[in-house]
Amino acid sequence: MPVFADVLPEPWELGYIYPTDIYSVTSMNPRLMWTYGIIWWILCIYGIVCFWKMLKKAWLPGWGSIIPIYNIYLYFKLAWRSGWWTRSILFPPLFLIMVIISYFDIAKRFGKGVWFGFGLWLLWPIFFGILAFGKSVRSPREK
Repeated sequence: MPVFADVLPEPWELGYIYPTDIYSVTSMNPRLMWTYGIIWWILCIYGIVCFWKMLKKAWLPGWGSIIPIYNIYLYFKLAWRSGWWTRSILFPPLFLIMVIISYFDIAKRFGKGVWFGFGLWLLWPIFFGILAFGKSVRSPREK
C-alpha cells in the first residue's frame, strides 16, 4: 500500500523556487543597474535645474526646487493654485489628479496652449526644458 507522501509531487515539479535560488533567478546585470542609476540621477538633476529656472521666470525663489514639500508648494503656486493644494500629497490619487490639472495651468501661465499641457503631462523632460530654457516668460495672471 503506497504511503501518502509517495503520491505527492516533488516541490521542483510544482515550480517552487527555494529561497536560496532567488538571487540566481532574479539577478540583474550590474552594468544595466549602473546605467539605470546614472540615467535616473541625470533626470533628477535635469528636473531640478528646469524647475529652478521656471521658478525664476515666475519670480518665485528658485532655491525652493531643492527643498522637499516646499517645492510642491511652489509647484502649485507656479500653477496659480492655492498653497493648500500641497496637502493633497497625503492622498496620492487626488495628488496625481491635481498635478495633472496643474500641468495645464503651468502651460497657460507661460502663454502656451492646451496641447502644450498634454506635452507637459506625457513628455515632461522635453516640455519642461522648453519652458525653462526657451524664450517663454510668465504671463500676467488672468482674472
